[in-house]
Amino acid sequence: MNSLERIRATLSGRPADRVPVFPLIHTSTARWAGVPISRYASDPAVMADMLLSAQQRAGYDGIHVSLNVTVEAEALGAQIEQPYDEPPHVLEPLVAEPTDLLRLRVPDPMSTGRLPVFVEATRILAREVGGSVRIAPFIRGPMVMASQLRGVEQLLIDLIESPEFVADLLSFCAEVGVSFAGALTRAGAHAIALGDAMCSPASISPATYRRVVQPIHTEMVRRMLADGSEAIVMHVCGDTRPIIPDLVATGVQVLDVDAPVPLAEARALAGSHVNLRGNIDPSWLYRATRDEVRAAAREAIDAGGAPRFVLGTGCEVPIGTPIENVRAIVEAAAGG
Repeated sequence: MNSLERIRATLSGRPADRVPVFPLIHTSTARWAGVPISRYASDPAVMADMLLSAQQRAGYDGIHVSLNVTVEAEALGAQIEQPYDEPPHVLEPLVAEPTDLLRLRVPDPMSTGRLPVFVEATRILAREVGGSVRIAPFIRGPMVMASQLRGVEQLLIDLIESPEFVADLLSFCAEVGVSFAGALTRAGAHAIALGDAMCSPASISPATYRRVVQPIHTEMVRRMLADGSEAIVMHVCGDTRPIIPDLVATGVQVLDVDAPVPLAEARALAGSHVNLRGNIDPSWLYRATRDEVRAAAREAIDAGGAPRFVLGTGCEVPIGTPIENVRAIVEAAAGG
């Protein structure tokens, strides 16, 4: 059973030869190869090579094509700073005033900003290993994208003071995301990961999520599946216990569980029919020994509730984490 078959079996509730392993890894792969992140972020061939090399070295079952939260904002016109060997960041909000939204248009994923880098990297990976390894690029959800366009603090103020504007902004961001996801799917992605950390109860209340964002997520999931994606992965950071049933109700096929959430509680809240992925603490993984990692991975497997469980990290593996620690997760899943 190859990696793609293993994940497909697991997500359909069928037995697999072992628990799949799919950690959230992207820019760390450049550091492992000694390649500056600025090259990874701008050259699709380099990006694909780094992602595939790391997957083959560590032996996990899927590849996330991603960079960070700036991708769509840059394509829309936001000014970013790209350090030589660190991820980029937005310098100032593009939507300084609500009226600025009126001049924005959904960017063409094939020609605008760095969006083509991710589409082409996905195409390369699909050509090289699409028959054997899961390929699941990330897109930014509407709240995260809006926070990059408007600024985090101002967006939270807008939720209270200008709810109609926020509704328009989030709807626009959803259109950007669905368009990008469609291009990635056509390039050969099996699944799309929807990352929306700003929906965490640490940022907005569960009631606000249900009222403002969940309907948009639900429609995005429906459209991305209709566009041909096999599965949608929902990734919201932090302690999501208050909204786990709401995230499941969006129709996603996989729900990520971050490290603060006990997997047994996540399983009880999500139900036995839902695929969960998680939830080794990535900040702990950075400094743990290989024996400690194996033990933590075994505990996660026991708590996750097979067959609908994918072993992974709660969030992104930090730059500088030893690749041997990632390999230890795979070894534990294989019974080592």
